Amino acid sequence: MKAARETTPASAAPAGASKKLFRLVRSSTVPCTRELAQEISTMKPSLVEREFNPRREKYLAGKSEDGLLIPFNWSIVTLNGVKERINGQHSSTMLAKLNGSFPDGLFVHLDEYEVDAVEGEVALFRQFDARESARSARDVAGASKNVIPELDHVPLDVAKLAAEGIAWQRDVIERAPVGTGDARYELFTYLNMRPFFVWCGVLFTEKTTELMRVPVLAAMYATFNVDEVAARAFWHEVAQGGTEGSDSPSTVLDEWLTKTKSKDAEKEGLDKLKPGEFWQACIYAWTAHRRGISINSIKYGVTKKGLSTPV
Repeated sequence: MKAARETTPASAAPAGASKKLFRLVRSSTVPCTRELAQEISTMKPSLVEREFNPRREKYLAGKSEDGLLIPFNWSIVTLNGVKERINGQHSSTMLAKLNGSFPDGLFVHLDEYEVDAVEGEVALFRQFDARESARSARDVAGASKNVIPELDHVPLDVAKLAAEGIAWQRDVIERAPVGTGDARYELFTYLNMRPFFVWCGVLFTEKTTELMRVPVLAAMYATFNVDEVAARAFWHEVAQGGTEGSDSPSTVLDEWLTKTKSKDAEKEGLDKLKPGEFWQACIYAWTAHRRGISINSIKYGVTKKGLSTPV
């Protein structure tokens, strides 16, 4: 357990004292060796260092195994003449534990700071990996999409949702291997999926917000694979609100999807629907459309047989 340390209230600071809470003493880029990793991983931790998370270490170990490591940023802080580690515990611990070959050609940005009080350590710690600077899923999706010229005219939010819909369909319906998290956006690189992304970019407008759900995009992708021409026609009708005054499947589905995003959703019991229920609703309407029959309501319950598949 880390020992408690007394702090000096800001109000007790002498008049005219510098407001600089920490000072950079040295910054260097050095080769990352097993010895350095061992030194940093066993260094006395700062009181402000975050709790060790085995999952984070495992994540970094996977990056190492896949050859995706980039230079780490490790930081040391000196307080009252004592050096402490303030950033780098997970990466240094992971590297120190590697049983196989140590990564070749890896470097570390090693920064050394000084502080006069523990408040300086707190302020310094807050500068590392700030949430405001973190790459969001949208940022990663944009990076993956922007290198594909064919997708230039597809709005980012639409492309991102379409990729997530494909990933959901492949994972939940097909039980096919698919990446999770940011890896989902690698689907932009699949040539056979490009027509679907391009089509979504044309179909979606500011007036089609009812379609902006992952399982709906999943259903669109699945039907697109079954019959591209029929899917284009059906989902265009849904996007346009269906056929006015009719009980066509496209009309009933659009009204239902719109209601799930309205103020009346809670009254109708549609405010807590699960992804599978949205999928069922879409496939139910699609099946009716394919059979040329009219419907007056949407069935979205998941049966004992599991989720339906489009035909």
